[in-house]
Amino acid sequence: SALGPMALVLVKSLWGCPEAAHPDQWDKLFERLCDDGFTAVECGVHVAAVNPPRWVAALKTSNLRFIAQIHTCEYVDHKPAGYTDERTPFPQSVVGSRLPAAHLASLRELVQLAMTCGADFVNSHSGHDSWTVDVAAQWLQQALEVEKELGIRITHETHRRRLFWNPWQTKELLERVPGVRINCDLSHWVVVCERIFTPEHDDWWPDLLVLLSQHAELIHARVGYREGPQVPDPSAPEFAFEVESHELWWDQIVKGMLSRNLTEIFIEPEFGPPPYAHTLPFTKAPVSDLWSVNTWMGQRLLRRYRRRGLRENV
Repeated sequence: SALGPMALVLVKSLWGCPEAAHPDQWDKLFERLCDDGFTAVECGVHVAAVNPPRWVAALKTSNLRFIAQIHTCEYVDHKPAGYTDERTPFPQSVVGSRLPAAHLASLRELVQLAMTCGADFVNSHSGHDSWTVDVAAQWLQQALEVEKELGIRITHETHRRRLFWNPWQTKELLERVPGVRINCDLSHWVVVCERIFTPEHDDWWPDLLVLLSQHAELIHARVGYREGPQVPDPSAPEFAFEVESHELWWDQIVKGMLSRNLTEIFIEPEFGPPPYAHTLPFTKAPVSDLWSVNTWMGQRLLRRYRRRGLRENV
């Protein structure tokens, strides 16, 4: 059945794209991803904040939308909140505070930074996984006030170690704070709960998908498996079960977005670099090519939703 005349906005994740760190390479990078069918980009706000006027100009030249990703109270290689260890080639990021007030101040500061960089909306890794439902609900209520005050959309991602780190807490929070917008990245829950959810074994799952679909503004289309948030290569036949399961979930979320009369569906293949991507021991060589994997997933999504009546947002 056709899903109606909504526009599909295919978002390119710049996570793991080395060119993103170099403003003189932005134009060429944007041209390349446009050629692959993408019409928006998402990256950490600090990538754009290196040179906001240059960033905004490059977006305009390529006619791209921008989703700014932020991480409340998160630090990488930043004393005293974070640490590095010469034993790991992958610096560990640290959520530097458990205090709700610190996360709210961080949210406000980072959203304001995103606005100076021309963000259409903000996708936030919000809060702390140790919070009780009461603490998390109160924080989300305050985050809604920040969103209203600043006048820009904020989605909160279903991400590990954050306040939406598992399906049951998420359900309770969405029921208690109905105005919250979310970015659905269901791959995180697959690894947290160590399973692909199926109606036969998880009778609560279909109803939860309906609830998610009433709050979703963005879908991170990465495929997880029981023991990790990212299959090594979604085009490999041994991951067909995981890929097809995630696609059915995304269909349900898109269907709910349609029922809310949204005019655009933002969907983003978000496979990432090591240590999300698997690597060979000793050489640390990735087992698949990141750009190719995200392009493969993007083309598959375009074909899937074209057949269901969505048009591209060009």
